Amino acid sequence: LRLAALCRAASTPLLFVLIGAVPLLVTVGGHHLIDWNPAGPAAAARLTGRAIAAVLCLLLFAATTPLADVLPRLSFLGIPPVVTEIAALIYRMLFLLLDTARSVREAQAARLGFRTWRTTYRSLGAQGAAIFVRAFDRARRMEEGLALRGYDGSLRVSVEPCRISPGFVVLSVLLLILVIASTYTIRALL
Repeated sequence: LRLAALCRAASTPLLFVLIGAVPLLVTVGGHHLIDWNPAGPAAAARLTGRAIAAVLCLLLFAATTPLADVLPRLSFLGIPPVVTEIAALIYRMLFLLLDTARSVREAQAARLGFRTWRTTYRSLGAQGAAIFVRAFDRARRMEEGLALRGYDGSLRVSVEPCRISPGFVVLSVLLLILVIASTYTIRALL
């Protein structure tokens, strides 16, 4: 079940990576308009391997680290508080808008709003308008709520200190050393 969820989450970015690697297989110009690039498969494999590793690392981070824990700690890295506050508000609004879109779509489907192409286009237009109006209203209410709470330009949140596991740190370092050593070994063999 978890492997299926990983495949579903990674399918779109990996499809994008594969499509992006295809141009490396050919050259444009020369004797023929498009010709096979002999160095293309190696370059495409390198690009695909790195991109797959990056996508999987990003999915691991996204699946294991709550954004509510990450955003307040970004100020320790020197990121301005305004940026983290905007990211937190966008994150919160995103799920509210997705929920609104789902409920509007269900209501339109219950009213047979997707029977024909004409009704589908009309329903999609009405759905976009309803989402815009509701998002604007929620943003206005959020602004009023912040003003009533005495918002002075920064949202203060309490951040619990995170406990560092020495065993996890040691295993992580060993895993990184193993990955680096295997990478250099594979490069030396090729």
